[in-house]
Amino acid sequence: GWIGSRFGRRAEPTGAADGGGAAASAELLRWLFFTTCFDADADRCAAASTALGSLLQCAAPRWVPSPDDVASALVLWGADPDALGGGGLEEGAEALLGGAGGAGEASEADLRLNLLALLDALPFATPHWRTQLLSSQDWALALLWRLLVEPHAAPALPALQDAISALIGPSPDGAASPLLGRGGYVLRAFASDLPCSSLLRLCQLLPPGHAGAALQASASLAALRMVVERHHAAPVPPGAAEADSAGGGSANGVSANGVSADGGSADGVSADGGSADGGSESAGAAALLSELQSLVGSVGREHRKWASHTAELHASLLLLDLAVSSHLASARSSAAGAASSFDALRPSLGLLKSHVQRIRGTYDYFGLECESLLSYLQNKLLLFCGSNGEHDGP
Repeated sequence: GWIGSRFGRRAEPTGAADGGGAAASAELLRWLFFTTCFDADADRCAAASTALGSLLQCAAPRWVPSPDDVASALVLWGADPDALGGGGLEEGAEALLGGAGGAGEASEADLRLNLLALLDALPFATPHWRTQLLSSQDWALALLWRLLVEPHAAPALPALQDAISALIGPSPDGAASPLLGRGGYVLRAFASDLPCSSLLRLCQLLPPGHAGAALQASASLAALRMVVERHHAAPVPPGAAEADSAGGGSANGVSANGVSADGGSADGVSADGGSADGGSESAGAAALLSELQSLVGSVGREHRKWASHTAELHASLLLLDLAVSSHLASARSSAAGAASSFDALRPSLGLLKSHVQRIRGTYDYFGLECESLLSYLQNKLLLFCGSNGEHDGP
């Protein structure tokens, strides 16, 4: 509290050429960051984090911890540099350690306390990243997003969500963040090796709000496509090739439902869940239909592989539910004509449900959950389209 009240105003530009004051303020911020990351005392660590967050709320602080600084601290705590993006993080960690005079006293500390204290201060740093890191916002989002599924960071989930919201939210002039259209690309860049359950949690734990829903819509479709692509690359169980060709193979590389034989869509929807014609409700419905048809085609052609991975199929349907909910939320405020685009999803959901009924076992928990979830999705779309006056059938 004393540091915030004593130095908070000095971090603001005064219009005077006071180089000494500016340097001292930057040094103070670096010292607070280092204390937050490496002090072994829990009380001092928490106090430094609170003071750092208070000083970073100034309009133009003299120094802001960058994503590289945060990643370098994680490397010093033992994180794998490659998992965080590689690229000079080890050198940056050495510079951070050397520039602060050493962190030997923190070697025996419970570093989880330091991690949580650092994450508590990040929501006050990420607003500055939007204006200072125009060329590396993808990397900043990937770093924060990856931490959502780290067990040690779980107690600081609200702080992480606030930090992501500040990074992807609208600018002061109301302009949307360019990151919203790059969610699928960023997810593929850092999560290609993560299991299906982690992909699902990465999409589920995104912050609430309009920006979070927009990022969730594109990310969940990209994650769904990643799961389907993995099954195309997986080995086929013995005897499955003949069954696949007899039970739903494709002709001329394209199946009857418009899905290409390699799992891609035939209508030109981009890999991140977006569409070539923009972000309108009809484009969102087209992206949903494309990915749904890819999943239907994959399950129909390769039902033997999916039969032994119904847990992943269930996670894929939960990702589809996230995408549907996000798109419907934005379409609800639009013209009623947008509902007909989403009603086109229902036949594909029915076809997928018939595939699931064929592959699931009698006591297959995830298979039964898949069947129940598909019925829920059909009813959700029926309710939405009916409430907008676009459904005339039963």
